[in-house]
Amino acid sequence: MSLHKEVYLTIDIFFVSKIPFFITLSRKIDFTSNTHLASRKLEGVYKAFKIIYALHRRRGFKITTVSADGEFEPLAAMIAADPDAPRVNLTSQGEHVPEIERRICVVKERVRALRHSLPFQKIPKIMITNLVLHVTKQLTFFSTKAGVIQTMSPRMIMLGESLDYKKHLSLQFGEYCQVHEQDEPRNSQSPRTAGAIGLGPCGNLQGGYRFMSLQTGKRLTRYAWDAIPMPNTVIARVNLLGKDQPEEITFCDRHGRTIGDVELPGVDPGEDHRGEVVIAPFDGPAEDSDLTTPTDLPMPFAPPKDPFPEPDVGPQEPAPTEEVGTLIEPAPDPVQAPPVVEPTAPDPAALPVQAETPRVRRSTRQRVQAKPAYEPRFSGKKYGVAASRVEEPDVLNPDSHMMFSQLTEDVPLRQLQLS
Repeated sequence: MSLHKEVYLTIDIFFVSKIPFFITLSRKIDFTSNTHLASRKLEGVYKAFKIIYALHRRRGFKITTVSADGEFEPLAAMIAADPDAPRVNLTSQGEHVPEIERRICVVKERVRALRHSLPFQKIPKIMITNLVLHVTKQLTFFSTKAGVIQTMSPRMIMLGESLDYKKHLSLQFGEYCQVHEQDEPRNSQSPRTAGAIGLGPCGNLQGGYRFMSLQTGKRLTRYAWDAIPMPNTVIARVNLLGKDQPEEITFCDRHGRTIGDVELPGVDPGEDHRGEVVIAPFDGPAEDSDLTTPTDLPMPFAPPKDPFPEPDVGPQEPAPTEEVGTLIEPAPDPVQAPPVVEPTAPDPAALPVQAETPRVRRSTRQRVQAKPAYEPRFSGKKYGVAASRVEEPDVLNPDSHMMFSQLTEDVPLRQLQLS
């Protein structure tokens, strides 16, 4: 590890359902970090970069070079103002950083696969945000061919955390649970559990998990829960909380335009990003990362009064109405019905003549009745002698001497003398 103390860091911003994420990738170490941005303003992006920079310094690494697209030119000026700041390498027009672009494609593939396994038609923003962070976190638990040590995962190198079943794999993302509540006083009639959807491990040493409450839509952190089968009412409740989201997860650029798999994420070909401010305001939940300890985040709608209310999605715009003029348009001319033409009988001579189909040839083979199966008959001298010997061993059958004489005739005389 002493040969890899200097780190080459690549950074970029990508969007999942128009939600921005700040992603970084360290060369050699191959460590990926992902932070949810509350907005694309310069201050928010710089704060996320400082967290990653401090993490590398705390583990004994020094970031010497930061490679990014041209849209990060305002961020490069802010980084250069700090003492002992790394060198920022910006790409040219139409050029991109290959490592971080490829890692974004991998994260999107995992997000699509995990989203396809969920039974919900629509999921709220809080689930989409935690879905992307959960996928990125799981990728860092496994060592890669590009890593410096094949026996240690990138997360073990940077955070000293190894994969543990009870802490990281005991509960699947999107699983329905009844989380245990600790309401006071404990002898009241309030319910002891509440329905929630699992959002992945929270990262503490006790093995706690994040959940989305089905009543309030907020994010919870609990250490005790019971996983149970998901009924249809829970699926309908999650669909209601995410009714403002599309059924399928979409990937778009910074302008909100949907991009395909063949296009580079977050970057338009042939477009110059220099001189553009990193960013436009974005209305979303608070900033979050897969490296920090989560807190309960409020949802855009207020807590409901009844157990399963409909979330407040804000005032709706009135539907556009057409202005009615004062002039009356003349009535159109009545449409005349076309004349009815009576069908005529077809000419018999013009009908096509159908060819006679050949008859089916019958087989000339003669059918012979099969012989009856062999049925053994329990009769005769041999059977009578044997049956008498079985029933009465001490009594000889009258035909026993005949059987003895027949056996002696068949045996040669020499064999009898030898015996």
